[in-house]
Amino acid sequence: MFDHDELEFKIIPIKNINDSYEKESYNVKSGFKKEKSKNDYPKWIIAISNSITNTLNEKEVLVAISRVTKSDTTSPGKKNLNNENLTSTNSNEFEEKEPEPVEIVTTDTTANEGNTVIYKIKLNQKSKPERICSDLPGGIVIFVHNDKKNYIYCLIFNVKGIFRKKFTHDLSGKRMKQFYYPKRLQDDLNTLYKRKSCITRLFNSIFDHYFFIEQYKGGTQVLQLYDLRTMEMKQFFNLHVRKSHVRKSLRKFGTPIFARSNDEKIIAFSFGFGKLFLFLVENGLEIASEDFGKGVKILFCDFINNDKTIIVIVQKSESECQILYWNLFSTSNHVKSGRKVNFVTDEENISSIARIPGKLITVDTYGNISSVFDRLINNCDPEEEGKEIHSIVIHNDNSKLVESPRKMSCSKSKNEHTIYSLYSQNKTKPLVSKEPWVIDVYDRTSVFLDKEETTQLFIGRSTIQVWRKIAGNKKVELEYIWANNVKANREETCALKVDELYIGDRSFYIKVRWDELKDNEFFEVKWPYSDNHVTPIIHACDAFEHLNYRRNKLAGNKKQHVFEDMKDRISYIIWRFIKNKPNIWRLMDVRFDIMAKVIIGGSNTLIKYILFGDGKDKNWNLHIPKINRWENEDEKKFKIETIEKKGETRIKNLSDLQIAIRLCKKGLECNRRSLIVAYLLEYYTENSLKHIGWLSTVSEALPDLSNKCNLSLKLH
Repeated sequence: MFDHDELEFKIIPIKNINDSYEKESYNVKSGFKKEKSKNDYPKWIIAISNSITNTLNEKEVLVAISRVTKSDTTSPGKKNLNNENLTSTNSNEFEEKEPEPVEIVTTDTTANEGNTVIYKIKLNQKSKPERICSDLPGGIVIFVHNDKKNYIYCLIFNVKGIFRKKFTHDLSGKRMKQFYYPKRLQDDLNTLYKRKSCITRLFNSIFDHYFFIEQYKGGTQVLQLYDLRTMEMKQFFNLHVRKSHVRKSLRKFGTPIFARSNDEKIIAFSFGFGKLFLFLVENGLEIASEDFGKGVKILFCDFINNDKTIIVIVQKSESECQILYWNLFSTSNHVKSGRKVNFVTDEENISSIARIPGKLITVDTYGNISSVFDRLINNCDPEEEGKEIHSIVIHNDNSKLVESPRKMSCSKSKNEHTIYSLYSQNKTKPLVSKEPWVIDVYDRTSVFLDKEETTQLFIGRSTIQVWRKIAGNKKVELEYIWANNVKANREETCALKVDELYIGDRSFYIKVRWDELKDNEFFEVKWPYSDNHVTPIIHACDAFEHLNYRRNKLAGNKKQHVFEDMKDRISYIIWRFIKNKPNIWRLMDVRFDIMAKVIIGGSNTLIKYILFGDGKDKNWNLHIPKINRWENEDEKKFKIETIEKKGETRIKNLSDLQIAIRLCKKGLECNRRSLIVAYLLEYYTENSLKHIGWLSTVSEALPDLSNKCNLSLKLH
């Protein structure tokens, strides 16, 4: 916190922002001279680095204070610039140039040039700030950390360009470098900001270690994303918005909104009105968008809840702001309304706002500091849905129960199948009694979940299933399936063991484990889920893969028929979800490995529908190619099935196209699998006309494709 009247600043820990906190003030009068503000100048901007531990085990930080004058924020025009040296429009990096000398302001209050002074502070010690650098110009100042190289960069943005000062691990400074902006932005600064300040324009283009520019290029609105650690363009994104619509809306609102996920794989962007876009950083493809309504102003957004929710503050009228929670992976409360808030930002006074990932700090006109973000994330969790669990079937330690739920009567058949029923004392024939790939007799459990006994929970050796009898019909329908995904040759020794099982009206909660898990590890399965259909679909895709590795364990035509029927039912569950919730499926495809599981499952019909639709619906681009996959907590408990017999080729190390290629074996299976490869290549190629990112996984898969082609030639 900086007091420009007294030329003093305080360092307040983030945990104490919302509290009254007394801290020593650091005086910087030796670096600047008191002066009265004239025509809103000078402006003061302050930045602080992350803490560094020095060789004496002392915590140190860098603090940069920038005195910004009118010459730092307004352009003298193109006549004073050498246009031949400006960065070209198509450049993928900031062009470096020789830095101009900076006039240091310490006593002359009439000087035209601003300046920035950097201090080194030893935390938790009563010591004066040490001035280590004072040869930098004035402007928006930030610190960027390059953890791989153990560098700290101090970057200053003004109308003349970007100035970067590098500090090594011991906080010793290196030579300052100056960079041009991309040509189109530099042209805008030279022509549009001769009289008005460009400080807000630049401030709205900076977030964390990213610098982004939106522009209309080649008939398409494009967002360019630059990494300030490397000073190179990281990615570009096509924004499917009409040029006239963008210009009209920008005149009305004019503040772009930018956020990134915690793992930096997804970015969110909005022009500040109506619509919020999500993009996958690794290939630049749009993965989702949400329209919050015509005339709605978007003031703020950020990722929360392990990147599963985006908190958005919108303004629908001059005096009313509201919090919205965009639950990316939920079909219930997909966009949940929160409370109304008084959220006011001064777009011209950027010193009143500090924005970092996961934090939004504001300073009001009275100097009060508050962390707005901490107060906004309340009530962001989706509400739990489902029936009350009121009956116990199995519990290993009854002493933990507060009260004893109703018991269920059970009957046991000769083939080790235990059947529970809450309402019937008679022996009831189960809707399903065995997993088709298991030949021997084994322990399994069934529980009827309703009074009419039309819904059955089945707990087998490696799967948990829910079946429903269709009213007025003898047919049954698969409602839900979960599999533990152990290797097929270890299924018998890794059979499911039930620790706890609770039953409600068409609902259940079960805690299971198997021998591959450690003693204190278990897995929880319940139905229904709070996200409604999302988690069950993920489990269905897991089961699709699970069944593929058991196709060679079938004995007899009847078992084969039952097995194929189960695969068709799982495929139908997935298809029905995609048909009704295509946008959520696309997001799930990015976050989870569902497409890989479907490819391994081997349903050509389902894969063709995902890629090309049925000819009746719009092509939703439901599959997004990606190389980098997410690490999901649930999967860490599983030993992921290998695709090849030799070696441990894991899904996490392969793209979907590579998986499809490596599954092409010789024989009849190869013909069916090759068709999936052909579908994927056709899909990527067709879409590459819109964005080159659609081919991002094709180049990675070329060696695999070449090897398979050579193998096919040898076989023929």
